[in-house]
Amino acid sequence: MTGAPGGGQAERSTVERYFAAVNARDVALIVADLADDAEWSWPGSGEVIRGRATIETVVARTPALPHVLVHRIIGGPDLVAAVWTAAYGDGVPWRNISLLEFRDGKIVAKTDGFGSAFEPPAWRRELVALEPLPKP
Repeated sequence: MTGAPGGGQAERSTVERYFAAVNARDVALIVADLADDAEWSWPGSGEVIRGRATIETVVARTPALPHVLVHRIIGGPDLVAAVWTAAYGDGVPWRNISLLEFRDGKIVAKTDGFGSAFEPPAWRRELVALEPLPKP
């Protein structure tokens, strides 16, 4: 997914900055690259958060932001995907993917798919390779 100078590198750097801000627990930096009309979507719970100001309030009120470890960032300039693991301090890693949409260098939408880690079923173990992701 390229098509702009740098092939989306600026947008991928923005996503890296976003996750660094999450690890730093810096609310202002977490929302710094969001457009005013940004929208976050969490399909697993059915929640949609509209507007940078509301997103900032949700982030600020989050009881415990996770420690995150980013495994892969691809795409750009209009759509970037990030695969990452979150640790909330309870010993259960969450494996996640985020799709971030960009307009004029700003994040206008972020859709997150969250899933707790689980053991693969026995019926397919002989058919797959197990490559556990490191924890943050």
